[in-house]
Amino acid sequence: MATKIAPAGYSFAQIALHWLIAALVVFQLILGEDIVPAYRAWRRGTEASPDDLGNANIHVYVGIAIFALAVIRFAIRLVRGVPGSPPGENALQRWAAAAVHIILYAAIFLMPLTGAAAWFLGIHWLGEVTRPASRSLSSPCCSMPWARCGSTSCRRTTCLSGC
Repeated sequence: MATKIAPAGYSFAQIALHWLIAALVVFQLILGEDIVPAYRAWRRGTEASPDDLGNANIHVYVGIAIFALAVIRFAIRLVRGVPGSPPGENALQRWAAAAVHIILYAAIFLMPLTGAAAWFLGIHWLGEVTRPASRSLSSPCCSMPWARCGSTSCRRTTCLSGC
């Protein structure tokens, strides 16, 4: 069995998908509450206004897009691989980077799935669970990108400077 060699850098597709997903997640975080009036009307058995329904549809379709793009991104990651850790990185830094990646991937996959289950399948408690999580600054969708940015900056400055 041949050993797979890690690529020297990320591909254009990996970089483009990374930033596209990040932009869509930010969009959802900023405008995510726009789904609430339509969702409440649906739960009460009343009709949502056309504006509320339009806002809800945008939210739902962007969530589906995030999920689909994340699946593509993860498939590319499995097939192509990712660059190795920077030289000189210690075990704690590697562990922290891996933990942040796992939590961030889990959030990117689970938030659209739970939202879709609430919206399309009527599993209401998932909508109630994910709503506070998606708007809380302590949620993985809000805090993990900041942790990821911090860890990337730390890795670049400490590992590349040889400290």
